[in-house]
Amino acid sequence: MKNCVLFCFFMGVAFLNIPGVHAATPVKGGSQDWTSAYTDPVDLAKEFIKRTSGFWTPAGYSTTVAVYTIGKSAAKYGGEYILFESPNLTVDLLKGGFYSVGASVAEDFVLDVIETAVRTPPKACRNLSETLIHKGLTNYQEAYKIARKYQTTKNLTRKDALTFLENRWGFQKLSIARTLYNEVREKNYYIDEIVAKKATSELLNIFVEKYQDKLGIDKKLPIVDAAFFIKDLTEILERKQLGLMNYQPYQTFVKNIEVLDRLQIEEKQRFGGEVETITASHETGVAVTGSALVSFSDDFSRDLSRWNIKGGPTQFDARITGSDGQPSPCLLIDDRLNYGCYAISKNVFRYVERMLEVSADIRQGNAAFADQRYAQLAIGKDNRTGDSFCQLLVKSGSEPNQPNSVYCNLQWGDGKEENSGYIRIPNGDGWHNAQIKIEKNGIVVFYLDNKRVYTSSHTVTSAYEGQASVVIGGRKSLYDNVKIEASN
Repeated sequence: MKNCVLFCFFMGVAFLNIPGVHAATPVKGGSQDWTSAYTDPVDLAKEFIKRTSGFWTPAGYSTTVAVYTIGKSAAKYGGEYILFESPNLTVDLLKGGFYSVGASVAEDFVLDVIETAVRTPPKACRNLSETLIHKGLTNYQEAYKIARKYQTTKNLTRKDALTFLENRWGFQKLSIARTLYNEVREKNYYIDEIVAKKATSELLNIFVEKYQDKLGIDKKLPIVDAAFFIKDLTEILERKQLGLMNYQPYQTFVKNIEVLDRLQIEEKQRFGGEVETITASHETGVAVTGSALVSFSDDFSRDLSRWNIKGGPTQFDARITGSDGQPSPCLLIDDRLNYGCYAISKNVFRYVERMLEVSADIRQGNAAFADQRYAQLAIGKDNRTGDSFCQLLVKSGSEPNQPNSVYCNLQWGDGKEENSGYIRIPNGDGWHNAQIKIEKNGIVVFYLDNKRVYTSSHTVTSAYEGQASVVIGGRKSLYDNVKIEASN
């Protein structure tokens, strides 16, 4: 056992010092490294595997995992500390889909990072380094599978090449992250308490003024806004030469990691990967993707030719009415004998590994029975049945059991269900804007009136890829301005 440990140690040192593997190797006088000369991802992946062949053997794999496994998990908010990886590039990395974080962060996380970044930079760096090492090892394991397959079969598809190249970036950052981890010294860190108190107060005021009104009912901040807040925070600390931005191990880390991050962004653009234009919700009211394609929209100003109508055997109605709308006309769904009535888009959509956002203006229609006074927006399993796998439902104030409430649910795994429970809202009557957003990572975020109300803990089922539709209706209710936006 002792000899094995020594072997891992010495091999690990050798691995850390291989040029062009764990650190960027810029061309003299420029910002590009040797990989920038490649225009074909397959050729680049093959060359990278060749230059780093020692890592793609069983012995190399065992050694790498042994060297970089640090033996303990990150702190409570450790995973979200990845937003501190490159302060100047946080938003760009988020836009490029390089961060596998959720769609939102807890308000407690924001308050924690203010305190930690100002008063205890070593703790922030420990959380960040552990997060990056964990991510890097995960990426390495994915890249290893592809490299081993290529070494065995001598065949590498474009899809596998792109997946390998994307994962190899986390692998390349391992050495930089481990160096930061080793340099952190949490003891004997001194901070001027008066200066720290003023800086903390200033950052709290910025959060309240620019971001607090964007918290959802679940007290979470959209990840886009969290990225912008981290940028604000680091800029203020840098200006004051305080806390994290005045901590030498972090300064060195940022200088090294930004080289790789810039190359990573450039490479994705070079190989046709889409980097979206994202605007903070504190500027637009809701996070939007500038590259999103409006795949479907209907304001019901013409007819229902784009919809399949599903109802009970008799006595249901789906028609365009000019007496209401946002603005008028709009769609009126009216089931008269409790069978339910649904309008289902004939168009179907992909939603796996892409962003899909479904939105509509919805209003309950004062059904005859109070417990049926609700309106819903859903994503259907197909364009025929009206069955759905994602749903947002708004209940009226006159509903006796759950008045003035919103309910969200989704299916995940092999048919399991996750739901929000009934979340109280100020008013369930009148018109509301409902949005269901499936993120690229499969997390589902539900919005009501541009306010996030629930974020899923699980990734939505992929069982209905290519078959998803828009479903509106149920009981007596009204609908307008249905829209689907999608981006790869």
